[in-house]
Amino acid sequence: MAASVVIDAALVLGLAAGAGLLAASGYGPRAAWVSACAIAASCLGAWWWDRATMGTSPGHAALGLRTVAAADRMPSHPLRGQRLTLDIGTGADPLRLRARPIHLDPPARRQRRSDRAEVRLVFEDGTRVEGRGTFVLGRAPKPQRHGDATMAVPDLTRSLAPSHAVLRVDGRGVTVTDLGSAHGTIVVDAAGRRALQPHLPTHVPWNSTLTLGERSALLERRDPIEARE
Repeated sequence: MAASVVIDAALVLGLAAGAGLLAASGYGPRAAWVSACAIAASCLGAWWWDRATMGTSPGHAALGLRTVAAADRMPSHPLRGQRLTLDIGTGADPLRLRARPIHLDPPARRQRRSDRAEVRLVFEDGTRVEGRGTFVLGRAPKPQRHGDATMAVPDLTRSLAPSHAVLRVDGRGVTVTDLGSAHGTIVVDAAGRRALQPHLPTHVPWNSTLTLGERSALLERRDPIEARE
């Protein structure tokens, strides 16, 4: 730090003396004094500006130093607050741009076609209802869990329970869970006819028939993308 001050002072004095000698040779001692003072003032102003905006000076540049405020490590007023002089030759320069890794969020998982599959239930009387995801089917269904949808089916026989079964649709078919209905749920597929145990999720393949009380429905797969195409 002291060496930097010596270099700065020597540079100012040298410029002022040189300007004074040139002025003296042509205009006399008074002009020399005015020229020396003007050069010294200009150099002092330039030094102040460099220190305040960049934290440097000719002496600092020669020695690889930068003076910054201790609080934020940025150049500021040369005579105010606690200050630090850093050796920028060792990589401690706060004004040097540094490449930093950018952390990006992983891309959102694209929904697979199997995730978008919908089921169409075609009842024996021609009634058609469609659903996707997880939903409760019945005469007056209520969600069993947060986020469950509901699918109400008109039933004059009243053999369909208010909340008869839970259906969860995926690409391979429908997982059906009977909710302990009075008349039960029966599956008819390529493997034969079987009654579902209450509250036990059972996978039912596409194009199977569900018997819900006295109502029956064919499970058809409906892909929304294919339907639009």
